[in-house]
Amino acid sequence: MDLITKVKVSGVNALTDARFFSGAGATYIGFCFDENSPRFIPSEKVYMIKEWLVGPSFVGEFTVHSKPDEINLIADKAGLDYVQLSESFSPALNNEINRPIFQEIVIEGVSELNNLQSRLEERQENVEVFILNFLEDFPLKDFAGLDSNNLNLIWGLTQRYKVIIDTKINKENVLDILELTRAYGINIPAGNEIKTGVQSFDESADLLEVLEKESD
Repeated sequence: MDLITKVKVSGVNALTDARFFSGAGATYIGFCFDENSPRFIPSEKVYMIKEWLVGPSFVGEFTVHSKPDEINLIADKAGLDYVQLSESFSPALNNEINRPIFQEIVIEGVSELNNLQSRLEERQENVEVFILNFLEDFPLKDFAGLDSNNLNLIWGLTQRYKVIIDTKINKENVLDILELTRAYGINIPAGNEIKTGVQSFDESADLLEVLEKESD
């Protein structure tokens, strides 16, 4: 399925997830390597899942607790295309990572937009994509309430960098978010397990249907 924007799926930890989102047209499949997370997946399992997929690129999601040599080892064992780093990871270590970087930037409120450009500039070395993570308490989930100055700021960044928006995205607001931010893509979570071994993809399927390109 062809989509009108790039889609990254985070926290994939099962073949069922991976095959669904791959078939639905996701550009990037993300795997969490934080052992304290319920979405954690070992590198050996990632490698096996990859063998079943054709199309998406693969992103390893790491926390500040990971060291560059550990990240590189996991990236090699799992066959990752990219690594995603939290903002707590020192930008001075970016050149020690042997994969292009997806850099997460967390935004808690509108006032943080004022210094957003400088935060990206200081972390741009070896960065392929910036993921702007607007936290749950960010007051403008659809961005419609932002004034023209803040929208111009975001537009400047999305024209200069590849920017993926991570927020509470659903079928009702996704098109507005893409239009208002002019982003490179969006980030969505993997499916929710409704019982052991059974995933629910209803919300994701509805969202991805909205993003499907119309046939010529």
